[in-house]
Amino acid sequence: MLATTPLFPASQNANFFHHNWWLVMLILVGFSSSLVAQSLPSGFASSQVQAGYNTSVGIIFSPDGRQFFVWEKSGKVYVSTWNGTAYVRQNTPILDISEEVGNWRDFGLLSICLDPDFAHNGLMYLYYAVDRHHLLYYGTPQYNKAADEYFNASIGRITRYRINTTGGTLAADYASRLVLLGETRSTGVPLTHESHAGGTLLFGRDGTLLVSTGDGATYEGVDVGSDPTTYFQKALNDGILKPSENVGSFRSQVVNSLCGKVLRIDPTNGDGIPSNPFYDAGNARSARSRVWAMGFRNPYRMTMQPNTGSTNPADGNPGRLLLSDVGWNTSEEFNVIDQPGLNCGWPLYEGMDKTVYYYGKNIANQEEPGQPTFESLCVQPTSPTIDPDKTKRRFTHARPALDWNQDAPIARVPSFQGSTPMALTIGSGGAPAGQPFAGNCSIGGAFYTGTSFPAAYQNTYFFTDFGLNWIRNLALHDDGDHVVHEVR
Repeated sequence: MLATTPLFPASQNANFFHHNWWLVMLILVGFSSSLVAQSLPSGFASSQVQAGYNTSVGIIFSPDGRQFFVWEKSGKVYVSTWNGTAYVRQNTPILDISEEVGNWRDFGLLSICLDPDFAHNGLMYLYYAVDRHHLLYYGTPQYNKAADEYFNASIGRITRYRINTTGGTLAADYASRLVLLGETRSTGVPLTHESHAGGTLLFGRDGTLLVSTGDGATYEGVDVGSDPTTYFQKALNDGILKPSENVGSFRSQVVNSLCGKVLRIDPTNGDGIPSNPFYDAGNARSARSRVWAMGFRNPYRMTMQPNTGSTNPADGNPGRLLLSDVGWNTSEEFNVIDQPGLNCGWPLYEGMDKTVYYYGKNIANQEEPGQPTFESLCVQPTSPTIDPDKTKRRFTHARPALDWNQDAPIARVPSFQGSTPMALTIGSGGAPAGQPFAGNCSIGGAFYTGTSFPAAYQNTYFFTDFGLNWIRNLALHDDGDHVVHEVR
């Protein structure tokens, strides 16, 4: 069902929906009706917008707010257009790539976004898990469009289509299909289990395209490579994984792997951007050329804070990314990515702290000279100062702006006592105001810049936890060693 959350204001018009798209998105990712029954803050109301979708995943709006697009997990995309009083849904999907999408467990069509100039060029971008049968056999005599092969190794892929309008009906030009990432089995985001593909596609203020990817490893235990519960051997046999990438969750720490990263690419061809921290001028399509930030487990959702960043891709400043990384054993994370080359630490760190079962495994990074251990390549910070060399930032843990415990109401921000890193519980002395809380599946939200909400909620960030079905609000400021000012 497509519906608003309890934070939905009473007024309804095209401009309102355009600026409040995330409200609808939150319910799409799975909030239960029990949330609607809770009392609402003053100034808010709740109402239904649409219904009738089959496992809808998310919603985006056109830049002018005239249309919104909903995508289903299976690979179908629908559009609704504003007619002056309501959004009217087109009966037929504008795009259907379900034949290609691997729709099983946590996989499927994960994210779509529109080109900033969509009104003129009609370009739509999609990130999804590829069905293994399609990956291996499409275009060969062995291919059967009715067949699929789930529960096996595959890849994540980014493609682009042009959407045309004819007689008021929107439809994709399938001949316009362009693969930006994952054109072959060896060039996609490796997926060796049934989750942790990421991810969100969005545009930076500078016109570059960013996508968040997961580590592609198992969530069931400690995966340091050759895990028998994963499809690692098939991935190696197929060329999906390089031998040096057979390190499980530690792929997030390998610069030459697409896993566990935020990637920043050219939307015209999928190449890395020269201002990326590890860009290789001799191979713009390499993984390292595309990496913007690293050290993530499953960054399912991220958003760009409006009105941040540069309009020039050469400046290496697409804007301030607000990213939620789904936790594992103890903690959930909210990360602020405002510099290139940051390393958020997974699987060496979870939240502010070292992981209990990964840290100390002393697994060698075969991609580095001398094959040092991963632990030696990412240490805790000694001050909030960021290394001026963007290529060296990966050697320091970029701690989350906020973490919260999965089992107890404990929520913290990073701080320092001299050169010793520590954490402050919100509501305590020197920490942001607010009440500590728990949660077990951090799935992001959005930064609100509209004027329909009460003043206290304007220019703030709303974030969510799928496991405990809550929405919270953050005021973000530069408060010295932490950016969270208040949690509500």
